[in-house]
Amino acid sequence: MNRIYRIMAAFLCLLTVCLAGCKSPDNTTSTPTQDGGSVSTVPSALSLFFNAKDSLNPYAVTSEHNYKLQTLLYDPLVKINPTFQPEFVIAESVELNGKTCTVVLKSVTFSDGSALTAHDVVYSIKLAKASTLSYAEQLKNVRTYTATDSRTVTITLDRHDPYFTNLLTFPILKAESEKRTDGNKIVLPPIGSGRYIFNRETATLTANPYHINGVSPIATINLIDAPDMEVLDFNLESDNVDIYNSDLRDGKMPSMNGSVSATTLNNLVFLGMNINSTWLQYPELRYALSYAVDRTQITTKAYHSYALPATGIFSPLWEDTKGVQNLPSTANLQNSIANLEDLGYNNKDSEGFLVNSKGKRLTLSLICNEENDRRVAAAILIKQQLEAVGIAVNVKLLTFNQYSRALSGGDFDLYIAEVSFFNNMDVSELVTSTGSVSYGIPGIKAEPTDSDKQPETPSDSDADTAAPEDIIESEETYINNKTLDDAVKAFYDGNASIVDIVNAFNADMPIVPLCYRSGITVLSNDLENSQISSVTDVYYGITNTKLK
Repeated sequence: MNRIYRIMAAFLCLLTVCLAGCKSPDNTTSTPTQDGGSVSTVPSALSLFFNAKDSLNPYAVTSEHNYKLQTLLYDPLVKINPTFQPEFVIAESVELNGKTCTVVLKSVTFSDGSALTAHDVVYSIKLAKASTLSYAEQLKNVRTYTATDSRTVTITLDRHDPYFTNLLTFPILKAESEKRTDGNKIVLPPIGSGRYIFNRETATLTANPYHINGVSPIATINLIDAPDMEVLDFNLESDNVDIYNSDLRDGKMPSMNGSVSATTLNNLVFLGMNINSTWLQYPELRYALSYAVDRTQITTKAYHSYALPATGIFSPLWEDTKGVQNLPSTANLQNSIANLEDLGYNNKDSEGFLVNSKGKRLTLSLICNEENDRRVAAAILIKQQLEAVGIAVNVKLLTFNQYSRALSGGDFDLYIAEVSFFNNMDVSELVTSTGSVSYGIPGIKAEPTDSDKQPETPSDSDADTAAPEDIIESEETYINNKTLDDAVKAFYDGNASIVDIVNAFNADMPIVPLCYRSGITVLSNDLENSQISSVTDVYYGITNTKLK
């Protein structure tokens, strides 16, 4: 999002207030009461942010506001609900048979009254795979896609994926409609089948009369142009917007009054470990770290309760793994100490830190990006929690560039990070030996460290640091990560279940899951909605918005 236009900010803010017309007391619809009167329950209009200079083409959008609005204009084949289950929208059925996915379409009409066909879906897949947005990565497993008939699309995959249905969330638009222009050769938004239609002249969204679920009771959505943070903050503080959503990636809470709810994200915050380093090669130490952390404390203190304690590698909200993930939400110091004792750490020095029989202290370095306040807070908590069981921790706060170089160079014992998973729950890039972001797991070929360019990069060697004696005596020690690697491979070969991955992960513990972070949705004071946002659509339940 651009952060400019300081000189024009005040003018734009005033113009927005004058034109938006979003808070009129007449913007309601009424339902009759038994005594013949009426009570207003549904607003006939709402106000949301958008960027007037950005496209509303879902495959060309660049601003965060317009990216979120595309879910109102273009329906997908499938939406993901708050428990990560697929809900069919345009798709009537999705059948997975090995590497073949067959999608049968409902009878759907575009907002211009024309029929949506398999040809339009194939055309949209092509745009999605060519997009510079995340859709291309999301559909990287798609090899071919064809329209078998007017209502059937056949997709072949490069590998078996039992949860590929969860990736059919890309927008469907009418073929070639992104090329439309008006009489002045201004490019028009593509035609979709979503709940709303964009009106360029009035800068509004109006209810789609052809929508498959019927016409929305909220007839109009006024769009407030917010090209930069100054205009956005002004409108938030002035209560000019009805619904605002943030994924809280910068840790900043919005300055908007109203009811607040957490928004489900598939974002795991975790403690990474350098298993190539001497002392972390043994799973007992990794188990000890996992038992020592208090996940509930991290979610409440570091993330202000906009997170859920991680019960395992997968989201605790995912129905498919509920009951099979069992990492403790609070610290289990007894189990942590037992694992440390198994490694020979049975004594403490005068300061209460664990030492081996040679009197060498167990000390680990923990690197963190200093530019993320929430992770810095989590790192400080983790230091305190590990020191409670006798593990000394040196927290090193680094700039993003220093942090990235340290990860690539393996210059760390521990690191704290966050990763966003696609909704097919593929964790292989993070936890397998060949994963692109599995830093510290044997098999990653790190770039050599250029010490001349990064004099502040931390080093793993500390004079008062020591591993268990049996590890010190062997310079050829090596962790076998095949259990988890093989479980993931077998899963995508169709020979294992998701439970097998959970069990293999728990046995290897290559990272320590901490929490699944949430976003935030704020509704203006006069509105209520029990479930407005979902995983793939921040306006998932917008049509259920009511007046208080």
